[in-house]
Amino acid sequence: QDMFYKERYSATKMNNPDFVKLAQAMHWNASKVTTSKDLPQKMKEFLETDGPCLLEAVTTADEHTYPMVPTGQGLHEMILSPTDK
Repeated sequence: QDMFYKERYSATKMNNPDFVKLAQAMHWNASKVTTSKDLPQKMKEFLETDGPCLLEAVTTADEHTYPMVPTGQGLHEMILSPTDK
């Protein structure tokens, strides 16, 4: 919302479930990464896993996640990186 609405936030604070436990309950391999230092090893494990797998990557609340499609735009207008604005 900071990119498109001049930081006028409107929504509900998310209280997410434990995604790793949910995935494990369905017999998936699952793990969580909370630091950029641990990301390369976790990604390696994730990509080498056979079968269904979930990697929960925790970011800060103000982190932008790409790609993103601006409100009212088509998929061909998605933003792929911060330099794509």
